[in-house]
Order: sequence, then C-alpha cells, then structure tokens
Amino acid sequence: NHDESDLYVFDYSKMGTSLFHYYTNGLILVNKDQPEFIYCIIDAQGPVPIDTWKMEWLTLLKSGESIRLNIDYTIENQLKKGNYIAYFTFPGFDFQISKDDLNQAEGRIWLGKVTGSKKITIQ
Repeated sequence: NHDESDLYVFDYSKMGTSLFHYYTNGLILVNKDQPEFIYCIIDAQGPVPIDTWKMEWLTLLKSGESIRLNIDYTIENQLKKGNYIAYFTFPGFDFQISKDDLNQAEGRIWLGKVTGSKKITIQ
C-alpha cells in the first residue's frame, strides 16, 4: 500500500475462488513467439444481486504494508516452448461502492486495480 491511507482491499481467502474471480480475469499467459493467449479460466460467480458487496470480503491493508497472493491455476494443455508474459490484475470494486460507503471507520475502500507481469520461458 503506497497510499498514505489505510485501505480495504479484496481478500481472496475470505471471498473464495468463484467470487474473487468475478472481479478479476485471473491469470493470462501471452506467448510472444506464436502469438497466442492462454486464459486460466475459473468459474466465476458474482454476488446476487449484482450490485451488492460485503465488508467481510475485505482486509485492511495499512499504509506501507503489502500482501502476497498465492493462487493455483490448472492449465489444461501443456504449454508450447517459447517466451511468455504472465499477467494478473488485482482488482478493486468498480461500481458497487457508493460515495457514502467509501470511508469506513478504520480506512478507505480501495477502488483501484494493479496489474503485474512477469516474463517466463518454457523450454
């Protein structure tokens, strides 16, 4: 958290796989040599009704703190040899939070998103 404020962010372990993956596309691998896109798709299930949310899904991330997220993805077909870039976007809420709900007692609900990438070589 590079913000000066403490932020409430999605907590994968509290939300569960299906709900968390409703908000993110999951892992995407791009084969730079082919080109080819591989999506590690998880069956996502949004909240009902769609515009609802719960504080229980969130964890308070204090200013200067970080979190580590470990998710195991199954890739159905063996990857071809080549150079890949792996992308993952860690999301925040898009439209569910009202202006009145944004600031909570201990921090603010984060509305941003961060995309990480890493180069991978499959031999």
